[in-house]
Amino acid sequence: MRAAWALVLACAAEATVLLGADDARGAELGYRLRAALLVRALPPPAPPTPPAQGDLLLHFTLESPQLMLRGKQPGADFLPRPSLWDDHPSSEFLARWSAGRITETYLDSKDPPDVLNFKKALISLFQYQVEEGERNETDISGECEVQYEAVSPLTLRKFKHRCMWEGSWDADEEREADEDEDEERGGERGGEPPGRTERRRATRLELREDGQLEGAVADDLLLLRAPAAPPPPPALKARAHTALRRLPAPPAPPRPPPPPPPRCWPRWRRTRCRCAPRTTCPTTRRYLHSRPRRDRLDTE
Repeated sequence: MRAAWALVLACAAEATVLLGADDARGAELGYRLRAALLVRALPPPAPPTPPAQGDLLLHFTLESPQLMLRGKQPGADFLPRPSLWDDHPSSEFLARWSAGRITETYLDSKDPPDVLNFKKALISLFQYQVEEGERNETDISGECEVQYEAVSPLTLRKFKHRCMWEGSWDADEEREADEDEDEERGGERGGEPPGRTERRRATRLELREDGQLEGAVADDLLLLRAPAAPPPPPALKARAHTALRRLPAPPAPPRPPPPPPPRCWPRWRRTRCRCAPRTTCPTTRRYLHSRPRRDRLDTE
């Protein structure tokens, strides 16, 4: 099944980044960014290469972004704060979509890194396949091995592993390398296990019957564990959460009122009204009752 895009797609976008200790207190500080996202699907330009069947040029419009911060106090809520996003109330960017893959992105290089990263994270949510299996994909996480699993006919889960960017492997490969190195060194470290880094990247996709995206939630979790010590310190937890939710279509505009009935009384004055029976014609009756009494006709 191939996803078919609507002409206009309105979504609510949200990104949350939290940092804290992985302990029972659960106190985390971080920020949350909310914005409205409007997506238009356009035919891609023909040059320099003709587009393949199913290729689309996605035009994104990011509207009204708002940054909110939260302290580490228990029960603290996110509160709006002035930020660089206030200077970017509306921005546009493009991406080329082909059979579920993002092949090219068109971003403004003058945007700050925070703005660019948020736009890349949103574009990555539109890259998905509707069939189970393993694939290689490239998105904001880098070049990754991706596993798709079907939870239901319209719900998919996407797991990313062994991601590489700018020549560096992901944390799970670094962890495996540390374990192999520790085994080769034997007791060189005095039997103390090295620190551990755990990372998990998972995305949940909700689809419609026609294959269009209904909603997506991407969760990126990173745990940094220090070497064991009496007592072992809690791990440092960093979490990035990006969500996209499709908004309901706006109501259809009201239908125009029906045209007024034809005015037949001028013809009735000259000849005879064609409404039958004559006394049931509302226009004729209004005309008759509006005339002076001496000019009224007997309609019985």
